[in-house]
Amino acid sequence: MSFICIRDDGEKAVWLRKEDIVSITWDQARETLIIQRGVFDADDGYDLWEFEQFTQQEYMKLIQQF
Repeated sequence: MSFICIRDDGEKAVWLRKEDIVSITWDQARETLIIQRGVFDADDGYDLWEFEQFTQQEYMKLIQQF
């Protein structure tokens, strides 16, 4: 089991298990990182997490960790 740090602002960090991440997308227009995680549920779909004010540089750094 391995973890990845999605964001760390010095006060609070967000860590997710790599195995739980289904897809990662960066919305350039909104500067938002979108992560689908978990197992697909017919009623609810995937668990969707959005991180606002996420720059392209942060996105590229995150992708390199995979």
